[in-house]
Amino acid sequence: MNSDVLRQILPDFEVCDFADIEPHLLPCKQAARLPEGARSVLVAVFPYLLPEKYYIGRNVARFAVVPDYHKVVIARLEKACALLRLAYPGHAFVSFADNSPVPEKTTAVLCGLGTIGRNALFIHPRWGSWVFLGAVVSTVDSTQLVHSQGAREEIQCVMHCKRCMQACPANAIAGGKVDKGKCLSFRSQSRDADREALARQSGVLWGCDICQEVCPTNAGVPAEPLPEFVAGASPVFSHAAEERVWAWRFGKKVDN
Repeated sequence: MNSDVLRQILPDFEVCDFADIEPHLLPCKQAARLPEGARSVLVAVFPYLLPEKYYIGRNVARFAVVPDYHKVVIARLEKACALLRLAYPGHAFVSFADNSPVPEKTTAVLCGLGTIGRNALFIHPRWGSWVFLGAVVSTVDSTQLVHSQGAREEIQCVMHCKRCMQACPANAIAGGKVDKGKCLSFRSQSRDADREALARQSGVLWGCDICQEVCPTNAGVPAEPLPEFVAGASPVFSHAAEERVWAWRFGKKVDN
């Protein structure tokens, strides 16, 4: 199978052995969906940074301006799985996004797609940390599965710069880890969040971009979002929204 065909669906991707990530699998109900005899993991990167005009008047983090990324990522992964099933008949391909036993950031680094910053976010060499990740676990051996083509640009977090740590108003970043109990993004997404109070610290009602905005690896990255992220983008938080990433907190159905 030509990797260029797959890249029309998955903007960037790579493959690694399932055995390499198996010791790091996360406890998750979705683990029951892992195919028996899994041999490989394909990790895909989906850029979501929009041109600045889409963020005018925003009161949510950039990842929440776009339509619910879970649905977009899974739809893309399922299209890829359909092609892979045709190319590798008799093999299983199962897609995961966010709610997954696959440690997406760890696996993406293992695949050579990027690195993890001091702020615990995955950083891609082209799109910085403005990306979502998804994975496909398959029964095809990783050496036989189609790989993305081309040499990889290495990227490293300049850990000694400490800009994300210094800029965080909640002092949530230390030692390359993020304290979820302090992190404004995590706290704003909790069920009992006082979003108005948190917004006074971060400037938004859902999520927080401060550590990404000051990160040197995000300087000058191109805005190359998926078309699905451009369509329906909205910078304003609303409890009534059903196609937004926060809908599940307010009783709306979210497919994941």
